Amino acid sequence: MLFKDTRQLALTFFDSISQSSLHVYHSALPLTPTNCLLRKYFQAELTGKPAVVHGQGSNWDGCVRTIEIGGAVCSMAFSPTDSVIASASAKHGAQLWDTTTGVNIVTLGPPQKPSAPICFSPSGTRVALAFESGLVAVWDSSTAQPLINNDECHRDPVTSLNFSPNNTTLASASRDKSIRLWHVETGKTLHRLLHEDPVLCLAFSVDTKIIVSGCQGGLCFTWDVESGQLLRKLRGHSESVNAVAISWNGVSIASGSDNKAVRVWDSKTGVCMRTYAKGHKGGVIYVRFTPDNSRLISVCRKYVVVSWTLSSHKSFDVLWSAIDYVKKMTSHTLPWLGTAIKLMPTGLAVHVFNMAVESIEQTHFNIGYSPDSSSFTLSLGGFVIYSTSWPIHNSPPSFIASADTTALNLTSDGSQVASGNVRGSIQLWDSSLAMKKWSELSDSFRTVFDLISSSSDGNRHLIEQNCDLVLLGPRAEVIKKLSWSEYQETECLFSENSYTFACCSEIKLRLNDDAKALRVYKSLTGDRLFRVVVGKPQQIALSPDGTLISCAHDKGVLEVWDVLSGKSLHKFPHDSVQCIRFTPDNSQIACGTPNGKVHLWDLHTGDSLAVIEHGTDGISCLSFSPDSNRLAYGCGNGSLHFCYPLPTGMRHTLIPSSEDSTDPLKLVLFSPDGTTINCRTSEGTFYAIKVPAELLESGIKSDDEPTPGSSSSSVQCDICKPAPGQTPSSADSPADSIAPNPHIKFMSDKSTVRDAMFRSDYEVRFDGWVYNGDRRILWLPAPFRPRNPFRFHAYKDMLAIMKASGGLFINLAPIEYRNRDLGP
Repeated sequence: MLFKDTRQLALTFFDSISQSSLHVYHSALPLTPTNCLLRKYFQAELTGKPAVVHGQGSNWDGCVRTIEIGGAVCSMAFSPTDSVIASASAKHGAQLWDTTTGVNIVTLGPPQKPSAPICFSPSGTRVALAFESGLVAVWDSSTAQPLINNDECHRDPVTSLNFSPNNTTLASASRDKSIRLWHVETGKTLHRLLHEDPVLCLAFSVDTKIIVSGCQGGLCFTWDVESGQLLRKLRGHSESVNAVAISWNGVSIASGSDNKAVRVWDSKTGVCMRTYAKGHKGGVIYVRFTPDNSRLISVCRKYVVVSWTLSSHKSFDVLWSAIDYVKKMTSHTLPWLGTAIKLMPTGLAVHVFNMAVESIEQTHFNIGYSPDSSSFTLSLGGFVIYSTSWPIHNSPPSFIASADTTALNLTSDGSQVASGNVRGSIQLWDSSLAMKKWSELSDSFRTVFDLISSSSDGNRHLIEQNCDLVLLGPRAEVIKKLSWSEYQETECLFSENSYTFACCSEIKLRLNDDAKALRVYKSLTGDRLFRVVVGKPQQIALSPDGTLISCAHDKGVLEVWDVLSGKSLHKFPHDSVQCIRFTPDNSQIACGTPNGKVHLWDLHTGDSLAVIEHGTDGISCLSFSPDSNRLAYGCGNGSLHFCYPLPTGMRHTLIPSSEDSTDPLKLVLFSPDGTTINCRTSEGTFYAIKVPAELLESGIKSDDEPTPGSSSSSVQCDICKPAPGQTPSSADSPADSIAPNPHIKFMSDKSTVRDAMFRSDYEVRFDGWVYNGDRRILWLPAPFRPRNPFRFHAYKDMLAIMKASGGLFINLAPIEYRNRDLGP
């Protein structure tokens, strides 16, 4: 057991240990599961190391390696020796990776959108990939030398790609109504097999003498590989044939169609011997013979996996059904849900069930298999269901992946599962570490939560756990749980002084309810201070001291309430609101609109103080300076603007707009001294802007001062103006950075994650290293890293990280190496 733990630790923390051996103790041991024998044996070594105060797992999750490929994974394939895995993505094309170290061996390219799964030849010496452009690419896996003559490719997207079992031939099927047979060594076209309709699938026989194909018109064809001659047309399906297979003994051919039927044909005579249709709920997308040729596995679009006995006309088993699986999973992980549904009115219960079924229909479903088809793996969303024996519909999912799975594959012996996801990573799972009981899944769900918001002082956190809204303390201790039934689709935020927090959540008592409840609570205890029912809220905001709350709702009103008395103070008219902000002294309120206006109102009199006409770009975020006399706002085009003095001062452009910008500003905040504006974009780029000294001098106003209620004048700072003939985005700067600007004092890369509220210098970099300024602190494996740029909160020495499988709170205060950077 100690050896097994050591192997898992070495594989999981390989990257950090290979760079600095000290991180065996500083990064690996603190993040090792609590029940591991290795951790218990070296418990004394944890003194003075980072401490996980909440979210530490009790056992290894089965993920032995995470490979970041840099783009959503379209398909994967293991080499015959299982030492290399090939990946395909639209961003990077074909790439080869070492399965032990995760190191990139070679990038084969080209960067196009693949249309057929990547595959190795049976010998492992060739890799093939096809694209929507009709291009077919084959490379030597050891030299990366391209082999196929690209001038003879298809005119339309390639739908299927297969090497012959004897390694000599590659077959590509296309929507251009043809199949091409290529000689692997020379790259020349051997035959072009013409069809009557777009070709959707193909398969070789084990002896490489026959190839079978299926078409959109419902026909199947068999061809002689050596001569390229058509042997037979197999008629019987009334709709598209999506999948074909040839039995291992070459006797039978199977075809699956959109008409929900599977047909089994005699490969010599072309006679249909069996038709199987009863077990499918939708079009058949996958067929495969078992190695002993006794059964046929089929998969339909409604997530039903069926096993057919070939010796019988009717005998079949539903091996796995997504609907049954979700019911089983829910009953084990959320037992209260069944009770809640029973207490609902019949109409509402039916509505909830239909919503659940609809969500399953929209979930990614994938299937992978070992080369000999003896082992299969399935995925439904973020769950990977692995099995080497059937049936599996009563079994728990073996692993929980970090994101929606887009591709699956198995090693030749079934010992490892590879899952690729939309986030651009491949996870390798050790099947021996799979969950065996439903109780293991239930236990893991109890520890999983999602961080919704954190207070400015870092002492309170709002999380969602098992559909409950929970208030946590600074060490992730539970302060109060709030009822799940009141907090569906919840939006939460804390006041700037951290004294109160507000929640805006859907009320679902009847089918036609479309209202939301706005509530305010004490952060210290979780006691409720205020509640009001509103229509469809667009935005909410708390005043810095937490005594006022505002909400822009669908009645065309921006309403302000006093939290303690519950009294409505003001109703300001508006068309639509994208952001709201109070001044620090509670004297004014501002809102930004999607049509490029900033409205400023006086909270004492209710009068309109100014309307800043920006233009057609929507106002995405607002912030007031600590003295309430300056306003900064960001736009959907990435530009940043500064208004001073309020309410009717000059507008200055600090970051100009860019025609190429697709990354709007999401948050702007003034520093405590008001001299710096911190910004965050929607994609997670962080940067700090130094306000020019001349804009901080008192008394600066435009020559033509606007009157109250009118638009302010606008100028662009001289040093921000582009040179003549130069657009704001044209400069010698990185493609994803903002145009060069002397006011930018700091700027992060999009792959670097920083504290969402600018409270700390801690950051998590793309390679997993946690830095404080320029000092390296510890290393996080890929499953422990924030799953998006807004799921990392840092205050003083406490890190709150929302990883894919839940929350992780790490206390860095015990670190004894305060004056040393661990590692080179």
